[in-house]
Amino acid sequence: ANIKDSFKNSEQLALIKTPTMKLEDGTFGLNTNCRFFTDDIPYGVLIARWVGQELGVKTPFIDEIIEWAQEIRGEGYLKDGK
Repeated sequence: ANIKDSFKNSEQLALIKTPTMKLEDGTFGLNTNCRFFTDDIPYGVLIARWVGQELGVKTPFIDEIIEWAQEIRGEGYLKDGK
């Protein structure tokens, strides 16, 4: 098995729901209280960014994710890119 197959066939990963919710008007919107925002950003993505900083590796795409998430959740992980 390769890593792609392990992700594709993982029973544990299948339990993780997408960060969406049905709105009152019947459409779907972003659920900013799901684990992607409450766990994965602060305990995964921010740590990955820190590791990159410690190794001198720039993380522009990670920075974009963090800035996007903090904006829509009203949180302050980064200030002026730091």
